[in-house]
Amino acid sequence: MSTPFEEESLNELSDMDIPAIKIAATDLTNIQFLRQVAKKGKPIILSAGMCYLEEVSKALEAISEFNKDIILLQCTANYPIRDFEVNLRVIRTFQKEFNILTGYSDHSVGIGAAPYAVAAGARLIEKHFTLSRKLEGPDQKASVEPDELKEMITRIRKVEEYLGNSIKTPTLSEQFTRRSLQKCLVAKTRIKCGERFTEDNLTAKRTNGVGISAVYYDDVVGRQADRDYEADTIIEVE
Repeated sequence: MSTPFEEESLNELSDMDIPAIKIAATDLTNIQFLRQVAKKGKPIILSAGMCYLEEVSKALEAISEFNKDIILLQCTANYPIRDFEVNLRVIRTFQKEFNILTGYSDHSVGIGAAPYAVAAGARLIEKHFTLSRKLEGPDQKASVEPDELKEMITRIRKVEEYLGNSIKTPTLSEQFTRRSLQKCLVAKTRIKCGERFTEDNLTAKRTNGVGISAVYYDDVVGRQADRDYEADTIIEVE
């Protein structure tokens, strides 16, 4: 795919039946052109460099009147940018404000901020690529060379692996450590049948997963023991 900058190139790209249209940051405030792009019905990748949040809102409003298939990219439009100009938190701002798929157009040096952007919520990464930064051109310093591109993708895939699936549950390997490390309720002192469980006669110890998890402490305190317990005996309550 490619980036059109006016109606003629937009029509040319549309005739080629490209899968998506990228809109550069220079045209985020070009409302008339945004509507022309939106009416083509292609998925749109919109770069949000050099702009205020209000301008992003107006751009999305203009596009979504005709086309809601948009990915919005946080971007700082210099070549290259300094680390403190990256501002990855804007990705979360976009998600909160617009409830939209977000990505990051990375102009930082080398592999730079791209893998961290994935951790910040980016679902698409745009990175300038060159065969050599020694070549002429305005974007070379913000571009990755072939080896760096490979390493960047490797790091991004590792970040995705680290991020997991957002479901908080013990992993398969944790099932074994959970059994050995989590604690269950045991008698702190001798407890007679009919005596109530209290904070003075209950404690929690590792029992290799046998007994009542200490998380149910409040449910057990106040109940009557249905048998005698010696100190360090695992508590059992029906």
